Amino acid sequence: MQPTFRAFFICTVAVLMAVFGCKEQKKTNTNAANLADSLVPPGAGLHVQAAGGGDTTLLLIHAFGGDVGQWKPQIQYWRDRFRVVAFDLPAHGESPKALNGDYSINAMEWYVEKLVDSIRPQKLILIGHSMGAATALAYAARHPEKVTALVLEGASGQMPAQQKLQTMAMLRSPSYDTVMQQYMDQLLTNATITTNRSERDGMKKLDKEDILKMIESNFDFDNVAALNKYHGPVLIVSADGEDDRPGTLGSFFPKLMKRHIDKTSHWAHLDKPAVFNAAVDSFINMTKSLAPEIR
Repeated sequence: MQPTFRAFFICTVAVLMAVFGCKEQKKTNTNAANLADSLVPPGAGLHVQAAGGGDTTLLLIHAFGGDVGQWKPQIQYWRDRFRVVAFDLPAHGESPKALNGDYSINAMEWYVEKLVDSIRPQKLILIGHSMGAATALAYAARHPEKVTALVLEGASGQMPAQQKLQTMAMLRSPSYDTVMQQYMDQLLTNATITTNRSERDGMKKLDKEDILKMIESNFDFDNVAALNKYHGPVLIVSADGEDDRPGTLGSFFPKLMKRHIDKTSHWAHLDKPAVFNAAVDSFINMTKSLAPEIR
């Protein structure tokens, strides 16, 4: 590999890192569990899993390559106190591909909107990871009055347009497989065996063209602008190395609540569920007395 190409290759992986970076439950809400058939228009149904009950609904949105199974520790932990709803994003897990092949964040937000309209929560807390965090932000920006609080894990900030173009060019080149392998290896550094297997298996289910669309959609969506439109309580959760990258979401909002979880991969909630769950519990308890955030 020539030095110039190698440098660009390393830069491409770094850019990707900056951006992205349970079938049955004992206590199941039957109406929520069958929501896939109620989503409109017909054919847009998603695989939805729900458990528990109560006034507060926790809606869990997984990352690129994930599925509802990656939230199993959270569903089991919170189902005794909240209604917990998770779903497979289009083309992930057991959900069909996206309508019209649209994998933009705004398109993903459309599915969340239909799901929320179906379950009609009294209080809604969105918990999103990586691409799921961007999707949660998109919904909160459009419907701030419907969101009680936001938990954003592994959310990206901003990067220069030229870097985005260069990265997409590399991914569309013959080096695609090498770039993606390096990217996944870095994201999964410190991952448990369960996390590693879950994410790599999920990635194998995705088509290359769909993957490229998802990555590009994450580049195109402005998390900072979206968060500026939501003024409710926000918790930003980060894993090893994520706070050190330039243009992180937290760097744009220094006054927001943050929690760093050490010695985990990008999937902190799956590597150290007890630590993640405790951090979110503390945040939820605090939201009862929090005023709108000062940014």
